Amino acid sequence: MNTKITLINQILSAKKENPATDTSALEREIDGLVYGLYGLTEEEIGIRLLNFIDSDKYQIFIMGHSCGLSDRTLLNKLFEHDNCVSIKVFYHQIDETTDNYSDIVRNISRNFTSKAVMREKVVNKMYSKSLS
Repeated sequence: MNTKITLINQILSAKKENPATDTSALEREIDGLVYGLYGLTEEEIGIRLLNFIDSDKYQIFIMGHSCGLSDRTLLNKLFEHDNCVSIKVFYHQIDETTDNYSDIVRNISRNFTSKAVMREKVVNKMYSKSLS
């Protein structure tokens, strides 16, 4: 089976069992494989990302990602950039009354230096969606 598919299936299985599971190591493996397809170095990836976020307005979709501290520098740059118009959270519905929307938003908040900017950019749960 394709290595990327195997890694994705591992992430999905882990998140299905426990939505709070840290899958960042698996996600980094996928990132490395994708970057390798294009022959990009970490420096080239950074340059392309900076060029992209400076080019126009964008919306960020968080799809079940924990937004943990391992990605803090990158997420802060993306979230607080003037071109970031909003951050929409796609969360895991654990059961009829429980989901991890608040956990994700709490982790997102740790990547902001300005809580006022965070409140402006994070989309209200009413306009967000469950991945389940």
